[in-house]
Amino acid sequence: MLYKPNHNHSSAQRKESQHKNSTHRRSSNLGSSRSRCDEAPLASPEQEFLCEKRNILVKLTKKQQKRH
Repeated sequence: MLYKPNHNHSSAQRKESQHKNSTHRRSSNLGSSRSRCDEAPLASPEQEFLCEKRNILVKLTKKQQKRH
């Protein structure tokens, strides 16, 4: 009976470290996806829509800058 709780504890610790790593990886991906939306790993339709909007806005502002 003593072995089981120890085993569960060690596996829980392992899961925790994996979770920390995955969240860190995700946050770093979010940071890089701000410049390039295509690289966003699991972009939801909403995110893709916002990215398209942002790209259009960037194009518009660049066009306006060229005119002046």
